[in-house]
Amino acid sequence: MTPPLRILLIGSGGREDALAWKLSQSPSVEAIYAIPGNGGTATCPKTTNITSVSADNFPALVEFAQANGVNLVIPGPEAPLVNGIEAFFQDAMIPFFGPSKEAAQLEGSKTYSKNFMKRHGIPTAAYENFTDFAAATAYVDQTAHGLVIKASGLAAGKGVILPQSKEEAKDALRRIMVDKEFGDAGDEVVIEELLIGQELSVLTFSDGSTRRSLPLAQDHKRALDGDLGPNTGGMGCYAPTNIATDDLVRTIDSEILEPTFDGLRRDERPFRGILFTGIMVTAAGPKVLEYNVRFGDPETQTVLPLLSDDTDLAQIILACCQVRLHKCRLEINKLFSATVVLAAGGYPGAYAKGTPINVSDPPSGVTIFHAGTKLEGNQLTVAGGRVIAVNAVADSLDAAVKLCYSALDSGVVKFDGMFFRRDIAHRAFGREVAAKAMTYAAAGVDIQAGNEFVQIIKTAVASTKRPGADAEIGGFGGELDLSRCGCDFKEPPVIVAAIDGVGTKLMVAQALRQHGSVGIDLVAMNVNDLIVQGATPLMFLDYYGCSKLDKASAASFVQGVADGCRQAGCALVGGETAEMPGMYRGEDYDAAGCAIGAVTSAGRLPRKDALIAGDVLLGLASSGVHSNGYSLVRRIVDRAGLDWAAPAPWDPSETVGRSLLTPTRIYVKSLLPVLPRVKGLAHVTGGGLVENVPRMLRDDLAAEIDFGSWPVPFIFRWLKDVGGVAPAEMVRTFNLGIGMVIAVGAGEAEAVACALVAESVFRIGRIIPRQQQDQHCVVRHLDTMAPYYFRMGIGLRPPEPCMCCRCGEAPPSAGTTCPGACLAPHVHWDRLSQGILYPLGHFAPGGLDVALTRRDNLSQRGTHPEADHVIPTHHLGACPAWGAIKIGNLLVTDLTSALRGLANSVSKRSYSQSQATAPRHLMSISDLTANELASLVRNAASRKKAVKAGQTPPSLASSLSGKAVAMMFSKRSTRTRVSTEAAVSIMGGHAMFLGKDDIQLGVNESLYDTSVVISSMTSCMVARVGPHSDVVDLAKNSSVPVINALSDDFHPLQTVADLLTLHETFPNSSSSAGLGLGLAGLKLAWIGDSNNVLFDLATGCVKLGIDIAVASPKGYSIPDPMKQLILAAADGVKSPGKLTETTRPDEAVKNSDVLVTDTWVSMGQESEMKKRLDAFAGYQITNELARRGGAKDSWKFMHCLPRHQEEVADEVFYSPRSLVFPEAENRLWAAVSVLEGFVVNKGKL
Repeated sequence: MTPPLRILLIGSGGREDALAWKLSQSPSVEAIYAIPGNGGTATCPKTTNITSVSADNFPALVEFAQANGVNLVIPGPEAPLVNGIEAFFQDAMIPFFGPSKEAAQLEGSKTYSKNFMKRHGIPTAAYENFTDFAAATAYVDQTAHGLVIKASGLAAGKGVILPQSKEEAKDALRRIMVDKEFGDAGDEVVIEELLIGQELSVLTFSDGSTRRSLPLAQDHKRALDGDLGPNTGGMGCYAPTNIATDDLVRTIDSEILEPTFDGLRRDERPFRGILFTGIMVTAAGPKVLEYNVRFGDPETQTVLPLLSDDTDLAQIILACCQVRLHKCRLEINKLFSATVVLAAGGYPGAYAKGTPINVSDPPSGVTIFHAGTKLEGNQLTVAGGRVIAVNAVADSLDAAVKLCYSALDSGVVKFDGMFFRRDIAHRAFGREVAAKAMTYAAAGVDIQAGNEFVQIIKTAVASTKRPGADAEIGGFGGELDLSRCGCDFKEPPVIVAAIDGVGTKLMVAQALRQHGSVGIDLVAMNVNDLIVQGATPLMFLDYYGCSKLDKASAASFVQGVADGCRQAGCALVGGETAEMPGMYRGEDYDAAGCAIGAVTSAGRLPRKDALIAGDVLLGLASSGVHSNGYSLVRRIVDRAGLDWAAPAPWDPSETVGRSLLTPTRIYVKSLLPVLPRVKGLAHVTGGGLVENVPRMLRDDLAAEIDFGSWPVPFIFRWLKDVGGVAPAEMVRTFNLGIGMVIAVGAGEAEAVACALVAESVFRIGRIIPRQQQDQHCVVRHLDTMAPYYFRMGIGLRPPEPCMCCRCGEAPPSAGTTCPGACLAPHVHWDRLSQGILYPLGHFAPGGLDVALTRRDNLSQRGTHPEADHVIPTHHLGACPAWGAIKIGNLLVTDLTSALRGLANSVSKRSYSQSQATAPRHLMSISDLTANELASLVRNAASRKKAVKAGQTPPSLASSLSGKAVAMMFSKRSTRTRVSTEAAVSIMGGHAMFLGKDDIQLGVNESLYDTSVVISSMTSCMVARVGPHSDVVDLAKNSSVPVINALSDDFHPLQTVADLLTLHETFPNSSSSAGLGLGLAGLKLAWIGDSNNVLFDLATGCVKLGIDIAVASPKGYSIPDPMKQLILAAADGVKSPGKLTETTRPDEAVKNSDVLVTDTWVSMGQESEMKKRLDAFAGYQITNELARRGGAKDSWKFMHCLPRHQEEVADEVFYSPRSLVFPEAENRLWAAVSVLEGFVVNKGKL
């Protein structure tokens, strides 16, 4: 039975009084000690204020807790948490409800918090960090959008400033950074983009694994009615919010809360406590404003009264401390709560203290929570700026608010100078009050709603202001002063206007209730049409027509329009919102926009007289389908039977709906600087390339475009195949990946392309002479638009013909060059029918050996008489026979990666290595024979013994002398980085760490270029990447050994370390089957996910005679191609180990010597966390599992780290059975052995 709870409650605010109020209702709570408490806690049942101990004296707090039998500690304010109070109570083994000092940096450092969000892909405002005042003010001067300025450290809730002008922003920076208004908290500032939308917050309980959230609440920060006056700690709050739709709640949970708590776990900072997440619901979806690592105020006073009577807050908090939140009951009453804060005169500035307060008994349904109060004898006095919060709970929000104000009007609380806001929850209602008085409303037109809507969007609209246009709405028309617009016209300009809509893409937005992105589309369709005429977009107006105005939807749309205007640099100067019952149905709406710009006569485009045959056509990549062809897109999606929420077949990381709502790219700011060098532009909209490019040409010229000279996004291939759309129709309907075409002189092409640094630029064709009967635009090689295939959930496409110039010619005989005179080897796909791909081509001398590997014959290769090297043959209809593709000595199990590797290997003209002289790489354990693997393990053991004994062999200590090892890490790591750097140091070399911020593989330059350049400067590349194809591509073109330090498919270094650990633990055999490692006959039980660590470990076990039993839930077993690869490891081994699979952990454990697991949620799988944790329930390694399953009495445990508690119990992880920490150290010796074998000994193992 749980002993009675004696709680230490730290703090003196309204939140602490609310906590004491709710905790005291728990039958399990015996006593509450409030340090120091306030006038409310002084009279709260079971609660005693303690003033003899300082809340800042952590050792004294621990001593008090021990002396008074405290068995649960709850901190209120943030400062103790940020200063590390948690560690003091953890050391004293007293349950503590709150995060560690490291996790508390989410609130303690705005810089850390913003970087955390960026690192884990959590939506937030764009930002920059500054420690230098001059740099910060310079940034303000160059920024066009609204700003928020935050002191990075703790500033008692006052360090966030929303300046209304650049002057105010610079003044705020001066006060924070120079005058030190907030002390050390202002040593660093964060300058953020100002987000526009509705603000709300959510409090979430967490035990490190499970989370439970309270209702979404909306705070009122400004001191005065109408959201005017200075920022405060909070003047009122209500919950639940009326904007908290089920869809929004799910989005916040999946896109914000889930990656937040998962990110903390991944960063080894698991969060136990309550997390406050401040959110702005923008046109682009919810974004995080801030985190607080404690209960919010006044949110706590608002949401705790909504807990049901039988929800025991004390037990929920204790469960968070004991990692059993999933067993707790948390129920919310279906009621509404409103809180009004009473402040002292002068707050948030100076205010008087000691003022007497009179409090009467509140009416039923009303609760009074004390904040800045103090009980002096029998007299309650003012002791803080926010003095008291009056809360009411009722069946409706309107009733709750009225109950609050009724109590206040009755004089329930009185003190001199008292003030409070009278409009709490004004955003939630007000529309319905006005509607009753409107006769027009009876006809379905809500004038008041329209007026309120204008007020809602004013801030968003104002954010688009530019020189000459203040972007204020409410007048009869929008204005722009051409003399002040910043264009510096040397002659009277020509005014250019464009008008357009978004089309049926609106129907996708309406189906998903996501309206912001189509607002961007509306701007894009117009301003892109202006820029092609050489005009600078200056102003924009929009039209929004609907049946019934939904303010939230319309505001989201207009905020998207404002976002688009900011991207284009034009002012949103006006618009029309038309509510027309009967014209539209239900929630349908339509939208149109008009953009107005200006250009001088000399700057007008196209310059048709300047265009000549031989001019180059450059293409700028589109962001997707853009805004044309959606009538066809919707029909194809419907034919495929796909739901908008289903994973997109062309991009499983996105849903169908979200992918299709990707906004149209706005090219204005990229193109403006290069317009003087451009002869013509074509915006690729309806009609595609073939109808839009000719619009900039004379009748005697035509465009010749080479299809395949740019990467066609997979979505277009999917649309073509699923819809059965002919290639000619595709190029007439869709942009196919090119959103803007530039005509430029041949001599200017390279310079213009280089100047377009923000765009992906492709040389897609040329201008040619045209005869009268010829087409105006010819797209060559459309017949090579390869189908999009699906296999085991993996989308793939074969490479395009002739990767160099798309000559389309039949392949010449081996050894000759491309007829298109591109001097590059190329591959052609001869035939595509009945599901069979027949690659036909040739390779340059010394090209890579490419072969198909089947599971029934690992040496089988297909050839073609015209090829001077081996060419793969792949039968798509025989998927069960598919095993892997072998490129040189690299085994690739991902079909997409293999085909991409084939394309790359035949398209790089500068590749000159021959197979005879190429370095040996380590991609996976499959690259090693059994003897070679054993040799690496033995060498690791030998080197470890010598070095730790202080007898490092001189040959080892100097083996990498004068050599640099490039550590190319796309994924973060602790053990891999430390072990590799330490290994290189032991060997006398220099380790050069290149993290994801230093080198983004395949982003700013191709993997080919990266590999060739870096391998020319170093002696080895150690790569820790995502897709296995990345490390394969690095190895293909590297002149030095490449070591795979982790990819999504394999982890060979970990396997060497694991086998070394087993060798040290079981040194009892020298049989030939064990190759002298003492491992033959052992049995491993792998309990958990089938992942990259398992794939290489299982391969190593089979090679060395170790049996391995794998237990994974249904759907998480070893993929068939990988299983065949593991089984193939038995080839040539006299007594190979056996691989068995089951879904029952106890079956795998039977007679096992070692139990092994790894993380259940790998990097990149964070979005699947809840699903995975549910699937792996019952797979935790415990003593009970080992006993029940019948593991050997001397069984051991291994885990490659980082470990999460759901994977293995503490009783195992920290027990003498655990080999985890020796296993971790052995990563060092594995790295030493592999570097010595592959770099020093050049692969001769």
